[in-house]
Amino acid sequence: MSNGEVGNTFLMWSLYYLSGETENLVIDRHDTYFYNKLPSSPINTTGVKNAHLHLKTHPHGKDSFDKRLTRIKLQPNQDRLYCMFPTEMDIISAGKHLYGKDITSMSHMPDIDKITEYRAKDYAAIAESCYNNNVKLIYNISSNHLKYSYKPREFGDAHDGTRVTTILEKIIKNVIWGYPGIKERFNNFKNTWDIREGLAIGLGPDSEFKRNKFFNYSHPHLYLEATSFQFDGIYTIKNIMNYLGLDINQNRWDHWKTVYYQWQEITQLTPNRLIRNIDHVCDSIVNSWNHDLIQYDLDLIDEAFIQHMLIYKYNITIKGYGLEEFPGNAKDFRDLIEPAFYKGLIHKEYA
Repeated sequence: MSNGEVGNTFLMWSLYYLSGETENLVIDRHDTYFYNKLPSSPINTTGVKNAHLHLKTHPHGKDSFDKRLTRIKLQPNQDRLYCMFPTEMDIISAGKHLYGKDITSMSHMPDIDKITEYRAKDYAAIAESCYNNNVKLIYNISSNHLKYSYKPREFGDAHDGTRVTTILEKIIKNVIWGYPGIKERFNNFKNTWDIREGLAIGLGPDSEFKRNKFFNYSHPHLYLEATSFQFDGIYTIKNIMNYLGLDINQNRWDHWKTVYYQWQEITQLTPNRLIRNIDHVCDSIVNSWNHDLIQYDLDLIDEAFIQHMLIYKYNITIKGYGLEEFPGNAKDFRDLIEPAFYKGLIHKEYA
């Protein structure tokens, strides 16, 4: 389990590969299953860069998880490794549970907070199911959810259920869904500076953050701080395998390290440069320190994330009207910052 895109698919492939498996069970949402040949590397190097060449069982919500667990228990070989990566139930399903079977779209959901809390409770309940069924659970989460989720890697569906074709489109739709009035307030997101400011206000933790208060940490699950695997995986994977009672196939160890370093470089090191140094970036802007921002190759979403942190952590904002892109050095913000004038929007969870 995890909160956001923190590397669970690559971790799952690693468990199968290092334990010596040659195939893995895949169960789809229709309860159809097959055994997939395990790739020698799960990394997709074209398009969206991720580890999704490894096919996985991906249940959505506790009911789906329990159903697939039943399917696993029916497999003839109970001595082999079976892995699942459960995520939260989809928003429409959560709405149906709360408000009845007439829920067909986001517009029929009167209370977004209740929806996110219901999904969080349901997801946390999967940990209870693991405990009750003697299933080993790795809870792989980042210590600061927002920092590791402000820019998703994949397109997929937005919160309102519509398909999107760009990451920016997905984030805009998600922000509008969470803050319906923001669309009109920021000129329908037509101008660069309106988009940046709208996103800066609207970014924030969702049910993936809220579920922590429902998670039972007293159970003997493995809590894994996400960056420990992302940046120190050579050591961390040994601890994970030991927790699972799995031996590392030494004939595969050297190849796994090569693949790990490739995965780390492609999906973790470069995308997370700004995340790892965001506090110093903001301090530099606030204090007009010399700090090169060109090194981060900022796009509009990154700029919105920086402005978001300035608003909610430092109570300042950017004089952004007409500003097409941020200056290349933090010291050049001297005349671009002003006190934040937004009220009632503080997210204390990560301030």
